[in-house]
Amino acid sequence: MKAKFRCELDSHADTCVVGLNTALLIADFDRPVKVRGYSPSVGESTCKTVSAVVSYTHSDGVIYMLIINQAILIPDIEANLLCPMQLRDNDIKVNDETKSMLEHPTEWNHCIIVEDLKIA
Repeated sequence: MKAKFRCELDSHADTCVVGLNTALLIADFDRPVKVRGYSPSVGESTCKTVSAVVSYTHSDGVIYMLIINQAILIPDIEANLLCPMQLRDNDIKVNDETKSMLEHPTEWNHCIIVEDLKIA
């Protein structure tokens, strides 16, 4: 059975987070950071700062590779967490309005949009 890994938007974070089982690490910046959870009971840990790649298969079958730069690596996290602020800072449109709250949702709602890149 093919494993299904996922990415979720995390509007409470200030950077993206990836896990070992869900991303291919392409760079380790050798700059550890201290990470604290949403609750004092979670505590604090030291994590690596990495660049990683995750794949996304569009409904038309095209596979896209999403490069996530300067992400925090948390090995046991189950889903990659995408920070909308970090995405928007890199010219990626984030439509985070929930489809169930819209009268006429489309494929352009509750999605991230990367404009076509023109390579010279």
